[in-house]
Amino acid sequence: MNNLNVAKIQLNGTPYEINDGTNLSELLNKLKIRKNKVAIEVNGAEPGLKKLTYIINEAKKAVQNGAKEIYLLGQNVNNYGKRFSDNRPKIDFTTLLKEVSRIEEIKRIRFTSPHPLHMDDEFIQEFAFNPKICKNIHVPLQSGSTQILRAMKRGYTKEWFLNRCKIIRQIPDVSITTDIIVGFPGESEEDFNETMDVLEKVRFEQI
Repeated sequence: MNNLNVAKIQLNGTPYEINDGTNLSELLNKLKIRKNKVAIEVNGAEPGLKKLTYIINEAKKAVQNGAKEIYLLGQNVNNYGKRFSDNRPKIDFTTLLKEVSRIEEIKRIRFTSPHPLHMDDEFIQEFAFNPKICKNIHVPLQSGSTQILRAMKRGYTKEWFLNRCKIIRQIPDVSITTDIIVGFPGESEEDFNETMDVLEKVRFEQI
């Protein structure tokens, strides 16, 4: 027999059925969690996605819909603004973080995925002292061997990476995650050991 006391809804594209046995409190919590967190693409394919005004307007729209947390997304997200070639104002990712945090209703800011090469002192200082920025950061190592990093065209050295992580580690309650490529063409056992050395020194929370 069909249950006549069933309602079908969609939450962010996911279908749900509500019936007499549905835990409405749990369902509302799911809705609240998704509603309060909004991701905004920073380094998109369309030029408009890169404009500061576009990003701020999207964040303000999200706030009007109840969002409390903004997640800034982009490939090499902290390279934002460095390649603007038109007459728009020259800004960088640190400036973007400051501008987003000025929206009073936003309580938390996250971002991914940054590039170690663009983690300058100003960026790390903003990450450390802006109370709205969650103190979790993904720092993709890829390899601990400067030689392999050069072959990957990563633009930084093992020493630079360790220096950035050493400074970040001084931030209270910070967590650092990373990703690694093992077996890159030309990698030797010595190169692999260089990667293991970085793991021992940084002690990532997650790989």
